[in-house]
Amino acid sequence: MKSLIIICGIISALLTLFHIAFWWILDWPAGLAYMTAEHRMLMQTFNFCMIPIFIFFTYSLFALREEILTTRIGRALLWANAGLYLFRSAAELIFGNIRTSESQFFFILCLVIGVLFIVPTLKKKIKDEDGRMKN
Repeated sequence: MKSLIIICGIISALLTLFHIAFWWILDWPAGLAYMTAEHRMLMQTFNFCMIPIFIFFTYSLFALREEILTTRIGRALLWANAGLYLFRSAAELIFGNIRTSESQFFFILCLVIGVLFIVPTLKKKIKDEDGRMKN
């Protein structure tokens, strides 16, 4: 399971870099020009505020692997990550155009990533408050 946590950390790091690069990759100054000023601000602010969350998730997955796998808070962090990607996958169905290959790609990608974050939570043993392993 530790190797799966590392894989999830790598995915999280890559997606962090992807979100940091949105302004350049998507040419947001021009790409968002059709939106109202308020909507441009909301879109960019939301992405900007998600970056530290992605950084925290990435750090946790690399630096706190044992805690991620053996504590309830670690499992909660995995479920939070899974929820993020599963919600993103659902958003593609709700707001995207699932008939396009780009939309299908992001739907499947986020669905797979969400499931990858769930798999380590299926492990039975976690530590109790005293640090002892329990089922």
